[in-house]
Order: sequence, then C-alpha cells, then structure tokens
Amino acid sequence: FQKKFFSPNLDRIFRFAQINIWGKVDPDLSYEYEPLWSLDEKAAAEVRKINAETGQIHVDSGVIAPAEERARIANDPETPYPGLDPDDVPDLKEEEDEGLEPGGTHTGSNDRLGERNGGEDA
Repeated sequence: FQKKFFSPNLDRIFRFAQINIWGKVDPDLSYEYEPLWSLDEKAAAEVRKINAETGQIHVDSGVIAPAEERARIANDPETPYPGLDPDDVPDLKEEEDEGLEPGGTHTGSNDRLGERNGGEDA
C-alpha cells in the first residue's frame, strides 16, 4: 500500500531535494518504507513452527532434500539461526554409524527412564 500510494510523489520530491542540495540526482541514493505492522513474538514463533513442520513434511515425503530446507532457513531474513551455513550439512548417516541418533528419531528414552525409576508403577 505504501509504495503504491506514496512512491510517485515521494520519488519526485526525492529527486528535487537531491538537485537542490547537490545539483544532480544520485542514482545510488534510495529510501525504503518501514513496515506498517509486524507480528508479535508469539505469532512469529507460531509462523516459524508452521514453516518448520511444513519443511519436515516436504523432506519426509521427498519433495525437497534436507539441504534445500537448510538453505531456505539460512536465507530467511527472519531466521533464528544467523550465520547458518547452508553448505555445512551434517552427515546423519555417519553420526548414526558412530552411535549417535539423528534428532527426532530416538524412541527408547522413556523405556530407559522407566527402568531407572523401577518400572512403570514406581
């Protein structure tokens, strides 16, 4: 809305101001609009959760590769993981061979907890 409504007149004034100050229009100068609204922290977290679930569904169903989802997250300007390298994908097969379990696949934690506490009724 802002761009459509204000840009034609603002562009004209912006060029006139440059000519008045420097005698010419500098093509390297620009302006950008501030967002009229933004999500609160809870709504932003919900959007990230939905995006994560969607990404996981796409990876699990073979629509995209895990590296593609990682690249999407790394390139998202709102990512909670600044500096994430999309090319530094962990080798989950290698970790599994070393005895580490890829995230989200461990199913035995409740069994171990139950054994440590003396069984289900303890």
